[in-house]
Amino acid sequence: MRLNKKIIIIFASIAFFSLFLAMALSNIFLKSQFEKYVIKKQDKKSLNLIYSLSKCYSLEHGWDKVELKDIGIAALEDGMIIKITDREGKVIWDAKSEDGLKCQRVIKNISDNMEKVNINWTVKEKGKYKYKDYNLEKDKVLLGKVTVGNYSPYYYRDEDILFLNELNKLFLIALAIALLISIIVGTFLSKGLTKPLLEITEITHDISKGNYNKKIKTNTNTYEIKLLAESVNNLGDDLERQKYIRKKLTKDISHELRTPITTVLTYMEALKDGVWEPSQEKINICYEELRRLDKLVGDVEKITKCETTAIEFKKETCSLKEIYNELHSLLKKELKLKDISLNFKGKDVNLLIDKNSIVKAFSCILLNSVQYSPKESNISIEATEKNNKKYIYFIDKGKGISEEDLPYVFERFYKSDKSRNRSSEGFGIGLTIAKYIVNAHNGEIKINSKLGEGTTVTVIL
Repeated sequence: MRLNKKIIIIFASIAFFSLFLAMALSNIFLKSQFEKYVIKKQDKKSLNLIYSLSKCYSLEHGWDKVELKDIGIAALEDGMIIKITDREGKVIWDAKSEDGLKCQRVIKNISDNMEKVNINWTVKEKGKYKYKDYNLEKDKVLLGKVTVGNYSPYYYRDEDILFLNELNKLFLIALAIALLISIIVGTFLSKGLTKPLLEITEITHDISKGNYNKKIKTNTNTYEIKLLAESVNNLGDDLERQKYIRKKLTKDISHELRTPITTVLTYMEALKDGVWEPSQEKINICYEELRRLDKLVGDVEKITKCETTAIEFKKETCSLKEIYNELHSLLKKELKLKDISLNFKGKDVNLLIDKNSIVKAFSCILLNSVQYSPKESNISIEATEKNNKKYIYFIDKGKGISEEDLPYVFERFYKSDKSRNRSSEGFGIGLTIAKYIVNAHNGEIKINSKLGEGTTVTVIL
């Protein structure tokens, strides 16, 4: 089942049952209140009946039987069967004697009406036809009594049943309208949710086919969908970047392999064919090219080891100053060749690290700085501490990195030097190794650079 249909069904079901429950409770409450109203109305009718009957007597003429009959018939129409007797108990007027069949029809009609409303109406003494005696008095003089028969504690007349039926119809109409509205609202909401999801699905399908440039441009106020769209767009960007890096890596590796192989092969063919005489110089050239190949293979092995082997650390507390001194000794030769000064600035901080691996990471960063810094320049190491985190900055005034190359500097074998100039030492794995080591310490490494102004590498531990 499609998501939009599920949303509509769920939304409509929740709305229906919620409204049904609310209306059922309202119906029960209204019926309860209506019952109370009917009981009060019935009691009031009985009192009005007694008052009206009392007025039918006069001291001069006695009982007005015509008026008594009219009142009795009206009471019968209202569901009350009455019998009037004088002080001696003599019957003056009796509805059953007047019209017994009509009395039976009235009783049956009320019974049928009540059973339509409540099938359990006759349970536990409710719904039984009962008789109650009332004294008839005038000016505090006892005239007789009236026996009033009706259903107790209450009963519904035809107009009452009509009112209740209309009320139920209104509830059903309101429920139907509410259900229709919930379906319309559910449809609208489902479209708002499923439309961007369908677009995201289409884009991910394109990405799976290698079309990484496709972007999700849907506008939605739903935070989770917006986050999903951004994640898919970022995934496409990352895959496009990886695609670019793979192409560049293939090109660069083939270049790095072809050059020394071509050089060695040319020299060997010339020596084999007798074009050149063997000499120490030519042997040294071949040796350097083979050494370069060996270094390339070694670097590939290093990266493979970093990616496939879990790094085990023996952590200890070391000061950054201590690490700086070791780095200075380790890179003494490289610094001297370009007459570059390596300085430590700022406060000293203590680091809980695997010393050997961090020295390796920091040396990779500094070798990059030395390689791309001009002669007689300065490289500085600075440190600060914020929120229990140590920030170590490696700052140089070298040629910098372009914005185009900056996102790729931590990728293996990536070099911003597009010419792959062989005077540029290394194969572009230094920063990659540094990142692996820093990340393995649950740290972060960032780089900021401007072309022609220099580079700052920030390590956060």
